[in-house]
Amino acid sequence: MAAAVFNLSDINNLMRELQGDVVLYPTFEHIFMESLYPDGIILDEYGRTRAQAEAAEEKFRPDTSRIITSKIPRALIMKNDKGLYICNNLKNELTPFRRGAIAFAKGCNPITDDDWAKYTRQIAPGEINQIVPIADVVAAIRSKSDTLVVEIGHQSQSAA
Repeated sequence: MAAAVFNLSDINNLMRELQGDVVLYPTFEHIFMESLYPDGIILDEYGRTRAQAEAAEEKFRPDTSRIITSKIPRALIMKNDKGLYICNNLKNELTPFRRGAIAFAKGCNPITDDDWAKYTRQIAPGEINQIVPIADVVAAIRSKSDTLVVEIGHQSQSAA
């Protein structure tokens, strides 16, 4: 299993953005969390459940406008569409890239690393859109680690 290494100080900047009373957007994983919807029921834009949409042989897409926004959890998301990086789910008119709210994996920064595309493909060959547990970041901070190691497709862990 491949792993990516991130500077914990960069991740701390993302965590600071999530402090206080902030507006968040739901991640892909969040849109399928029943606890974010009224009565815990996920419906599509036509008011159908997954079973009803599939019975009609149609793809089910949750109606995210029904999400109770105050229930959206704070999240860190690892992606690999422009290098390999972690961003947060803060809702802002500026993208994470525009506001500098990105923590790139070592060797995967398109601005500073010459072979970033090759290295990104080596450790994350497929599309990545993975939640990085905030509890793992907190554990790394408490252990006085300098880095956060995130296994591609699995939980993260701290490293000295």
